[in-house]
Amino acid sequence: MKISVVIPSYNGEHKLPNCLDALNKQTTSNFEVVVVIDGSTDKSLEILSNYLGSRVFNLVVIETLNGGRATARNTGFANASSEMILFLDDDAIPEFNLIEKHLNFHETNKDQILVGGGYRNPILANSGFSKYLVFIENKWRKNHFEKRVVDFNNFVFSSNNLSLSKELFLKLNQFDERLKDAEDFDLGVRALINEMSVFYDNSVISWHNDWPNLKEYIKRHNQYVKANADLVSYYPEYLKWFPKLIPNKTNTIKCFILKLFRYTVGPFFINENIFLKFLPLKFRFKCYQFTISAYSINNSR
Repeated sequence: MKISVVIPSYNGEHKLPNCLDALNKQTTSNFEVVVVIDGSTDKSLEILSNYLGSRVFNLVVIETLNGGRATARNTGFANASSEMILFLDDDAIPEFNLIEKHLNFHETNKDQILVGGGYRNPILANSGFSKYLVFIENKWRKNHFEKRVVDFNNFVFSSNNLSLSKELFLKLNQFDERLKDAEDFDLGVRALINEMSVFYDNSVISWHNDWPNLKEYIKRHNQYVKANADLVSYYPEYLKWFPKLIPNKTNTIKCFILKLFRYTVGPFFINENIFLKFLPLKFRFKCYQFTISAYSINNSR
């Protein structure tokens, strides 16, 4: 069995080399890599040219106009030559045996979807906020078994580390290109609605090599909030299973406190003032969380 690794990338010149080098060290060479450059304006194409014809894997590079991750992944899928597809992000650093584990799973589990774990490596957390990101990920992991069947009550689904057959992907009508975010969440929900078997295994690891600062994280958080609103506008029935896609409004008193924090000490954290390092780490974690809430578009009223 052969598998095609599909990687969408937008301005990923600093991330792609780590991802491709990790793919070069896999325990199997029975795969190809399809990288879709999604309207990038950096030197991604120049960097990829150094990999063409010089690595263990077969590399296919496609350049498109910027259309978003859903469109880029569908384009990669359309140009993949294998019957099995593995979706990764361009910031992924897959463990050395990741592809072998995906292949082994599908050898014995026909017509199923495998979702692997995607986390940040704590060894690389070298700032207070990066340690906070690892902390909240570890809290999430404690609530998820190492291996489990995915259902509406135990929903885990990410295209950062996801494999399935071409046949299943076509049955799902691919990623919804109207969605600029939450497209993988949507694909997972549609898989369950269509009674497809989805399995989660967080021992199949792809490390995130992505470390936003607090300001960048808040921007992404607000993008996710808007993306969920867009998702619900297309699929209002999803609220039946996931009511928190539309967060409850913050009460007036809490909203006032958050606004007061935002316009007083909030910038102290947003700008990562050097004096933060003198605060206890656990206290900083609580302040980071409060700052994220204060700058959330949910609490801007």
